[in-house]
Amino acid sequence: MNEKYVMESSVQNDPSYQKFVRENPSVGFLKIRASSAYAAVPVSGIRVKVLKKIGEMNVIFFEGETDESGMINDIRLPSPKGVLSDEDVPSHTEYELKVNGSVQNIEREFFVSIFPGITVIQYINITPIMDEIVR
Repeated sequence: MNEKYVMESSVQNDPSYQKFVRENPSVGFLKIRASSAYAAVPVSGIRVKVLKKIGEMNVIFFEGETDESGMINDIRLPSPKGVLSDEDVPSHTEYELKVNGSVQNIEREFFVSIFPGITVIQYINITPIMDEIVR
């Protein structure tokens, strides 16, 4: 499927994207934490792409790498207006995360729900390949 960055004019002018923006006027946040050794060792250099299928496009909302502490902080993503309550399923928007790292030789996909005004933390556990342990 065709991947396009959110700021491209072809995305901004697309009716499906404009509908998405109307339905998601709030902002939620995503934090990534990549680690190994049962979360004891942070892993830097893990590439993360945040996408959403909108119409016929896969729209890229964020692309970046984990820092030396294994983190990516404060990724701002559109979310629906909604009230969180104990009784209902809260309003949210689902995004796809594509994660890869050449040194760690990983490639994974996750789906994450973003809620208005909430920071969601996505943990990425990196398990070393046995060849890397033996070296």
